[in-house]
Amino acid sequence: MEEEFDADKMEDDLDTVSRVRRPGAALHSVIMALFLILGESHREMADWKTLADMLSQNEKPEKRPVLRMSKFDPEAVTRDQARLAKKLLAPLTVDKVKAECEAATACFVWSKEKIQEVYDYRRSRGSNVTQTGYYQDISQWCSGVTEHKPLGSRTQTDLKQTENNYVKQSIKIGAISPETSFNSDVTSALKKP
Repeated sequence: MEEEFDADKMEDDLDTVSRVRRPGAALHSVIMALFLILGESHREMADWKTLADMLSQNEKPEKRPVLRMSKFDPEAVTRDQARLAKKLLAPLTVDKVKAECEAATACFVWSKEKIQEVYDYRRSRGSNVTQTGYYQDISQWCSGVTEHKPLGSRTQTDLKQTENNYVKQSIKIGAISPETSFNSDVTSALKKP
């Protein structure tokens, strides 16, 4: 059962997180996932300073994360945003996040709950959020394009380059380790209808 949203505690936690100067990969992934499901473009979130500024949004009160979290609407989250957020959080646990930054724990839990809410909403509406292309995910991540070319219109070289760009970007921000292998994911994605 979902806990009631405590805006004051979340505000304090996000304020604490915004003051972190050198976040680890887990913290960066949690905050990046949060902003993805709040509707932000991943292109604007590559560096921590930008994310920290977004957390402490003082000039535009309507952009404050806690206000946006309290008004969360699963219908407003795109499939791509949900998928990317889910991928960022997949390797994390509450304990990993807590070990890196205890203040980010509630944000991690909230984000995972909301991602599931998005998937549940889309499933109830007959939209299968999980059956769009792997390469479409990584293409959007790398290029910032909001609309995708059909998978069939891309060459194998183009797809491999897109994957390489995704992996480089993910390593750069610490979302994955350099040892991570995507070969099995790529193979299975190519075999899916």
